[in-house]
Amino acid sequence: MIQAARNSDSQSFLREAQEALLLFNNLSAQQLFEEKIANMIEKRANPEITYTGAKELRENILAYLEQNGEPKTANIWARKLKINREAINSLKDEIFRRLKEHKIEGVVEIHLQDREVNSSHIQFVGNNVELAQAIIANAIVKSGYEDNIDSAINKNAIPAYSTLETKYLPRKQSIVEEIKAIENYENKRKEILKAKEQQKERIKDLFKSIELRANAFRNMLKSFEPISAHKQKESRLEKIRNIKSQSTKELEKSYQKRKQR
Repeated sequence: MIQAARNSDSQSFLREAQEALLLFNNLSAQQLFEEKIANMIEKRANPEITYTGAKELRENILAYLEQNGEPKTANIWARKLKINREAINSLKDEIFRRLKEHKIEGVVEIHLQDREVNSSHIQFVGNNVELAQAIIANAIVKSGYEDNIDSAINKNAIPAYSTLETKYLPRKQSIVEEIKAIENYENKRKEILKAKEQQKERIKDLFKSIELRANAFRNMLKSFEPISAHKQKESRLEKIRNIKSQSTKELEKSYQKRKQR
């Protein structure tokens, strides 16, 4: 879906500056805009700073692009886009490489949702937009994020803001925040699984300790049995010896005592 280029007041252009791909054939321009975007991102992260220079930066980029042609905007669907760092980086690398091969200049951003397209898509603002759109669409289809080129380009798409009331328009989602939220969820899930595994290990160690103690106690009891039997045997022999050592009178007395009992 090709439209007129974003203007300097556009909230969509450079919204995803932190993830944006900058493609400028002039090395000095490339370095200059990279520095300005890094500075803008730093200011955006500071809640005490209200002026980030985003509008001025958009004006400068559009002015540079206008020197070499007519900049336009293309939105290319990527509705099956996987929201994870590996998938995002892989797609960005593929798009950057192929646009560079054709010396296309502009800015590429991955948007999850905005007022124009109510789904994941790639926004390109730059020159030679028809070719850029075709290249990006091919990269998206190749990655499996759209079924075919026609569905990716979707020439007949109607902007969401023209069919929906403002209150129903999709919330602007930052891809950085979305990836961070997903990563936080995955990290939390891993922590829970790790805690469960640790609990299993603790229970396993506890039962092992109980078993070892039980075995030790059984072994201790076994060692007591022959000693008790030996002592009992010794006491009987002692009695016999005592009886044999007694005189006849002593034996009679012992007999009388037992009889009286």
